[in-house]
Amino acid sequence: MSSYEYSKGKINSLIKEYDLPPARMEGVHNDLLKIKPVIENIYDKYIFYLSYWKEECAYHGWDWSKDDGSMSGMAKITDGITNRFLEIYALILAGLGENME
Repeated sequence: MSSYEYSKGKINSLIKEYDLPPARMEGVHNDLLKIKPVIENIYDKYIFYLSYWKEECAYHGWDWSKDDGSMSGMAKITDGITNRFLEIYALILAGLGENME
């Protein structure tokens, strides 16, 4: 099971929002099939936990109420990367004519 399962609702919402027909050209379809497991692997290994640091700030002495902009900046970076990977995965699924079951 891919960690994308935890974002199933958001991914399906993006697929619906994109409202794209599946890729009918065999080469495009095959490319999407090839990159799907690669993106799943990258997400599972590196992206899924990327924003978890926000919940451990107090333990490490960081205080959100005293943020000088560095914490909120890091949050924009890590959340942005995570969201882009959700968008990429939704586009792959849309191109394959799939959604998250």
